Amino acid sequence: MLEYDETKKDRLQINAKSGDCEAPSNQLGPMTEYRLATSTDNLDIARISVAGWKHAYKGIFPDEVLSGLDCKERAKGRANLLAYAALSTYVCVEDGRTVGFVDFELSRDDDCDAQVGEIWAIYVLPDFMGRGIGKRLLQEAEKKLSERGCRAVTVWVLYRGNPPIFNRPQK
Repeated sequence: MLEYDETKKDRLQINAKSGDCEAPSNQLGPMTEYRLATSTDNLDIARISVAGWKHAYKGIFPDEVLSGLDCKERAKGRANLLAYAALSTYVCVEDGRTVGFVDFELSRDDDCDAQVGEIWAIYVLPDFMGRGIGKRLLQEAEKKLSERGCRAVTVWVLYRGNPPIFNRPQK
C-alpha cells in the first residue's frame, strides 16, 4: 500500500508489508523476467532512464534539458556511482529487451533510521507503462529491503502541489 505522508510532501512512504503490488500475470508477455541487474545492464538502464525523464518530466524541465540527455553519458555516470556506492537494482526483461528498472538501497536521509529503505529511481519505458511492470519492480525492491530489516521505504518525487500518482489506468 502506498501511503502519502503530508508532513514530507516530497516523498512517499511505502508500508513494508503491503502485498498489493502484485502485477496480474496476464498483463505481461510470456517471456517476462525480473532479476538483479549486472554491470552489463548499465546502458539499457541509462536508455530507460533517459526515455523515462523525457516522458515524465516534459513540461516540468525545459525542453533543452530533456533533449540534451545522453544515454552513454548517463551510463558512464552510473558506472562511476556504482564504483563507490552500494546500490541494488532489479530490471524487467520482456522478450529479451530490458524495459524497466528500480534502484534501491537503505535510506540516505538523515532523519531515517537503518530500518528505512529508499527507492532511488524507478522507470519503465513509456510503451510498457500501464502493464504492472512498475508495481512488480516496487514489489521486488520492497521484498529485498524487508529481508534486510526495513520496515518502511521512502520514494523521493517531484512535487508540484498534488500528491504523486503511481496508479495509472490499465491499457
